[in-house]
Amino acid sequence: MEEAWKLFNGIDVLKRQNCSILAGRKIGLITNQTGISQDIEPNWQILLSSPQLQLKALFSPEHGFFGAVQDTLKVASSVHKPSGLPIYSLFAENTDPDPEMLSQIDTLVFDIQDIGVRFYTYGVTLFKAYQKAIAHGLDFIILDRPNYLGRKIGGNILEKEAASFLGLPGLAWQHGLTLGELGLLLGDKDKPPLVIKCDEYNPLQKNTINNLPWVAPSPNIPSLNTVKVYPGTCLFEGTNVSEGRGTTQPFEIIGAPFLDGIQWAKRLNCLMLPGVKFRAVEFIPTFWHYKDEKCEGVVLHIIDEDIFDPILTGITMLHDLVHNCPEFSFKPDLFDRLAGKRLRSLLVLLTPTEILRYFEAELSLFSQKVQPYLLY
Repeated sequence: MEEAWKLFNGIDVLKRQNCSILAGRKIGLITNQTGISQDIEPNWQILLSSPQLQLKALFSPEHGFFGAVQDTLKVASSVHKPSGLPIYSLFAENTDPDPEMLSQIDTLVFDIQDIGVRFYTYGVTLFKAYQKAIAHGLDFIILDRPNYLGRKIGGNILEKEAASFLGLPGLAWQHGLTLGELGLLLGDKDKPPLVIKCDEYNPLQKNTINNLPWVAPSPNIPSLNTVKVYPGTCLFEGTNVSEGRGTTQPFEIIGAPFLDGIQWAKRLNCLMLPGVKFRAVEFIPTFWHYKDEKCEGVVLHIIDEDIFDPILTGITMLHDLVHNCPEFSFKPDLFDRLAGKRLRSLLVLLTPTEILRYFEAELSLFSQKVQPYLLY
């Protein structure tokens, strides 16, 4: 029988091998709602049904095991009803596993869909869990999944003084890596994580991801279109403008009560940014910033994905407000954790194109640095 899909995630490869690489192991599985196979079988179910291993515990990142919790909200540990296994939260008072959580296992397995942006917290969760695994003498295995944004590297490199749970120092804003590759880049060279690669994955071919079953990786990334704009518009979290949470199109709708959506859309469209058009909109967020208040702003429409640049677009939108909207302001600490320490001042001094040119050299060095760790 012909396979239903062309691209196979690490969990599919593991399943085809009857989990043989995990034979005899006591497993802790770090995952969430995205951890499914091509036939929509949960990864925990695949591991639990295998006679080769013992699944002893589950661990969940930000947003919880089922992806139901809004961003920044702490998640309590719980019990997984279908299996009776504990679900240990890695987004609670502590954001890495403690010795008690690890006491019954000898191997941590990580299987979560990422979206390829530095400030999406699943990469930080992977790194912190890996560090704890190494410190406790455990093996660490990553079941790889594609980077929805492909190989493109963009933005800037995060300074050490801006590092937080929203970003690891030395990492590009849009890093172009899968989490397996990121784990190898950041891992201990004497004991790197073991990566179960995707099969038939080419990060340079965008259409390969279209055959994957889509699962929203967090509550406000409802579609692939959201993923495409997120690297640029997420920066509005660090301002007094709504990033669209509380609407049906988070990160695609951007606005605030003090904005004139028609004028903003007109100014942005006059710039003729590659691959995108802006439409004026009114919206009333049902939660989060400006809850129940009428806002005006714009909706981003990607008209040519091949030339659309989300980071140039986001920086240009910010640049316009810095220079044309007196009511606009930054939340400095949050913005700097997202974009790094330099961007706020550069938005005042340089044009968007000059800003990207300013960061070209450091991105080139990062691109060279990651070459030995590319798996595809």
